[in-house]
Amino acid sequence: MGGTLAQQFTLQHRRRCRKLVLAATFAGIPAIPGSPRTLRELCTPRRFNDPAHRRQIAGDLYGGNARAGGRLVDDLEHRYGRASRIGYLFQQLAVTGWSSQPCLWRLRQPTLIMAGDDDPIIPLINARWMATLIPHAILHVVRDGHLFFLADTTQTSRVISAFLDGRPHPPDGGPVPGSAFEHP
Repeated sequence: MGGTLAQQFTLQHRRRCRKLVLAATFAGIPAIPGSPRTLRELCTPRRFNDPAHRRQIAGDLYGGNARAGGRLVDDLEHRYGRASRIGYLFQQLAVTGWSSQPCLWRLRQPTLIMAGDDDPIIPLINARWMATLIPHAILHVVRDGHLFFLADTTQTSRVISAFLDGRPHPPDGGPVPGSAFEHP
């Protein structure tokens, strides 16, 4: 929910935000959803509370590097805490009834939108749509899934740092391997 909260904060407090970075997020409803199987998994907190289930469904749910299992999926065990059913329900209800789409044209901050090209939760078309709605947006497509920012923190940090510093590319001057910038 971090991206939705960042959008809402920036829309409500424009003077407190000079630049905006959005990663693996969407602009609310309506949106192009993931597969029915992905949506079914998102309806329950089981992936947070059942490590064996999380390992079983991680590749199909998160896509990209999570499809190979391994360290990325094992590390989720340490990142996730238990989720209560009622807390998770309230989170789902909040996202279901929220949309920034009618207001995104008002954002004047330079905005970096990062999205994985194999994200079953938030299909890439949603990031492309956001990039067309936000006037000063740059879309950075990563060749990975929903957890790209955990799969390769070094590359993700390079892209974000370059954007925040006003450079068109990461610090070494070249594009990040396995990713691409798009201008809507």
